[in-house]
Amino acid sequence: MFGASFPSLSFHQIHAEGRAAELMKSALKLDSSLSEPHYYLGNQALQRRNLKEAMYHLEAGAGLNPNSSKFHYALARDYRRLGRVQEAAKEVERYHKLKAAEEKSVPGISAVVMKN
Repeated sequence: MFGASFPSLSFHQIHAEGRAAELMKSALKLDSSLSEPHYYLGNQALQRRNLKEAMYHLEAGAGLNPNSSKFHYALARDYRRLGRVQEAAKEVERYHKLKAAEEKSVPGISAVVMKN
């Protein structure tokens, strides 16, 4: 069963990913305002080709953390796979704008080293 869906994953990797998903779901039960568990679960669902589950988690995470480029990139991938081309294009545009802003706001390691 798993061999067809996850040909390059070992039994231990599949078990570890399942355990990680359980922990992320538990984290959301404890604090529903966390965006990172939604990101993890959304990407995991994308890998499994469960596009509706991916959309649920990625949209929820983007709503909680709208200025994070990674949510918009993942949503663009999901929307494209669902055939929602216009929404995918909008998410790509948001991704590029946010990514550019993130890169301007976070100094690279060379900037940190130069100051010291």
